[in-house]
Amino acid sequence: MAKNIYNNETFLSGRIGKLVYRTVRGKQVVSSYSKPRDPQTRDQQLVRSRYALLGRIASFCKYVTRVGFHSEAQQTRSHALARFMKANWPNISGSTPADLQVNWDDLVVAKGSNRRITLDSDHIDQTSVPGTISVAVQERGIVSGNYNAKDKCYLVAVCPEVEDACISDPVVRDEATELAVTPPGWWSGHKVYLYCFTTAPDNSEASESMAVGKIDFVIE
Repeated sequence: MAKNIYNNETFLSGRIGKLVYRTVRGKQVVSSYSKPRDPQTRDQQLVRSRYALLGRIASFCKYVTRVGFHSEAQQTRSHALARFMKANWPNISGSTPADLQVNWDDLVVAKGSNRRITLDSDHIDQTSVPGTISVAVQERGIVSGNYNAKDKCYLVAVCPEVEDACISDPVVRDEATELAVTPPGWWSGHKVYLYCFTTAPDNSEASESMAVGKIDFVIE
């Protein structure tokens, strides 16, 4: 049993006997616990394995999710990592724990209704500055929608092979001609997946993330 504080209120989490305490959307919820008759069924093992895999991804993407899922977590009164796992549950496929696969091309690293920014996925560059990946901005979202010239734009890099992720410094939308991110040197020789998203100037709303493309990252 543990205590956690949410909006200056104290809630219990965990199990005491047959009572399970948890927090749902800022409210204390108590339910009864019943032990599964067969906790090792094929379906239960598959669900546990999917949760474990998503949890591992969420762990190494935690700094990204704190930005990309901040607004949704606030609105739903939940945790950013939990929102990340829910958004990416459909991106895990496989009928047994041994053959689970992640669809990295559709990974969701941000969620919200803010206006997205579009990058030129045909021109991903890592030669102008050694160790830096840059992508030119194709469309800033000026023509319509929830557009704000002061929106902050981010480029995210995820390297599944080394289980690591990083996020760029924000660039103001009206000043963005390209977005750039600098992964750690130990990523060299591995495939890197790129995503972009925006947030409102006060981080009150993020956009749905967009997959930019992938690149074999090499530092010469």
